[in-house]
Amino acid sequence: MPPRLAPPRLAPPRPANRQSYPSKEQVEGRSARSRRTGLTTVLKLNVSGETKWKLAALSIALYTIVVRLLIWRGSGFAGEDAYITMRYAENLAQGHGFVFNLGERVQGSTTPLGTMLVALGIVAGFDAMAFSRTLGILADGITAFVIARWLARPAYDAKWAGLGAALLWALDRAAHEVAVSGMETPLVTLAGVLGFWGVLERRPALLAVSVATLLLLRIDTLPLVLILMCCALLRGVRFSPFNWALLCIPPLAWTIFAWVYFGSPIPNSLRAKLWAYPPSWNLSLSGFHNQFGGSFGKFTVFSCLLGALLLFTQLVRTRPASSVSVSSASAPAFRQDERLVLLAAFGWMLLYYGALIAGRRPVFYWYLLPPRPLYWILVIWPFHVAARPLISSLRIGPQWKTSMAVFSVAAVMIGGGHWQIKRIVPVLQVQQQFYDAVIPPLSGFLQQNMRDNERVLLEPIGYIGYFSRRRILDLVGLISPEVEASYGTRTPLADMLTRLKPEWLCLRPNEVAWLKKQDPALPEKYYRLARTFRHGPKPAYLVFRRNPEPAP
Repeated sequence: MPPRLAPPRLAPPRPANRQSYPSKEQVEGRSARSRRTGLTTVLKLNVSGETKWKLAALSIALYTIVVRLLIWRGSGFAGEDAYITMRYAENLAQGHGFVFNLGERVQGSTTPLGTMLVALGIVAGFDAMAFSRTLGILADGITAFVIARWLARPAYDAKWAGLGAALLWALDRAAHEVAVSGMETPLVTLAGVLGFWGVLERRPALLAVSVATLLLLRIDTLPLVLILMCCALLRGVRFSPFNWALLCIPPLAWTIFAWVYFGSPIPNSLRAKLWAYPPSWNLSLSGFHNQFGGSFGKFTVFSCLLGALLLFTQLVRTRPASSVSVSSASAPAFRQDERLVLLAAFGWMLLYYGALIAGRRPVFYWYLLPPRPLYWILVIWPFHVAARPLISSLRIGPQWKTSMAVFSVAAVMIGGGHWQIKRIVPVLQVQQQFYDAVIPPLSGFLQQNMRDNERVLLEPIGYIGYFSRRRILDLVGLISPEVEASYGTRTPLADMLTRLKPEWLCLRPNEVAWLKKQDPALPEKYYRLARTFRHGPKPAYLVFRRNPEPAP
């Protein structure tokens, strides 16, 4: 007979109104764990996951916009060349046509789309310069967002490096000055970055709009357009008839209009820069030296070249081992590798900068801006390659690694932004104070004393041309093709005075000295000094009035 088992002892039922409380030891343990992990958990929630990385990129974009707005507010700086576009836009908005001087159909603006956008802003009631600045600042913010998302793609797997590259773009001094100047260059930069993004995402509509925008913003973006289309072919981007229409119709329509309206789709300003500036290596190299000549600039150039080399090495290592027995599937996969797109962008950057140097013409700082986002991506890449194994070897949890990275980015944002604003604003203020002190009284004098049919010969056609509203004879020839013949002579400025006979001259002291070297009798032989405009003790501009012609 089996042994008899005792019945199980059950715990007495708990009363319904009785509550259980944690012990003192449990409370203290929870508090300690909360103090140790609370901050890192919050930081982890802020940056983990695809959505959180997008929010991080958005924060860099907003930071980019805020820094530029503060520089705009602190300096009030406006670019000389931007006012050329402003005058074209105002005449277009007022129904006078796409002209600088009324009745003279000369394509002196290199940015048809930029001019039309500003004209739309004027028609909508916005101030021309404020509207153009706003477009440039917003474009820089979107560019920062795309930079951060570019390196966050799985092919690169460099999310923190993307944020770092976007932060470098946000603190780029040249980008600051161009964004607040009112020029169209930030729009060109954004269109180029979006073009590469359309290739990466295989979005034919975005790529088509970006390519059409590039061609309408600046005609010298044609090499970039060709590289984008080659990348699209390698990536297998397929265009529908609608996409082809988006790409081809707007540039073709402008080309036909420019041929009929101006006589040529090539801007006169491109030709003018070739004849007005004698070729010199110093002219082209000095612009690059100003941007990349310092210790930091040389370091970033080295880092950019190293980044391109590392990227190329990584790409070669992932290529199929035998090029003879490559399968039909692996070869297209290699050609469609996203890293090829970044290397193609690097190739365009070399081509673009090389063409500027080989042109042996002045290279202004805004000329160097369009490839700069790609430049910063390659600058940050060696740091990503070096830091990745180092960070993995640290014997700390991923939450603390995230916390360290977040604090580092925040410190750079706060410290770098404050440093850049304190560094840039005083420089731009000095430049703007000169224009504010000299240009308004000078423009007012010309507006009051010049007749409608009289012309004034000068070089700074942006500021003075915009505010005086008088007929301008451009010394360089951007809007005045009639001066081209004078640059074929040994005394171009003297030839303009004797051949074109402008009623007024507005010359800087160095331009007067250049004129006297060509003909010591000028300008006094035909002109009398009407007024001198000074900035401090030194003369800034000398205005001459042509003497009346003797009666026959």
